[in-house]
Amino acid sequence: YQCDWSSDVCSSDLKIPLEHEIDGQDLWPLLSGTDHLPQRTLHWLFGESWAVRHGAWKLMQEGDLALFDLEHDPEEKNNLLSRYPDRVATFTHLHEEWIAKVGRK
Repeated sequence: YQCDWSSDVCSSDLKIPLEHEIDGQDLWPLLSGTDHLPQRTLHWLFGESWAVRHGAWKLMQEGDLALFDLEHDPEEKNNLLSRYPDRVATFTHLHEEWIAKVGRK
C-alpha cells in the first residue's frame, strides 16, 4: 500500500524540484471539511502492469487486457473487453497520455 502525499506537500511553501508532473490531488480541503473531491480518472502503474479507472469502469493490464464494470461486477469476474472496444480504446489512450505526462517511474 502506498499513500501519495506529494500534492499536499507541494501545496505547502516547500520548494521541491520535480522532473515529472505530479498528478496527485491536494487532500487538505477534504481533510479540513471545507470541500469534497471531484470525480477524476485514476491511474496505477506497477512494473508492466497498469490500470485506469473512471467512474465504475476499470481497464487493467496484468498480462492480458481486461475491462470491468465495477458497479455491476465488483469482484472483476466478467471481462467486458470485447463488448466495449470504444471504451477500451479511450481508456488505453488515457493511460498513454498519463504515462507521457508523469513518466514510467
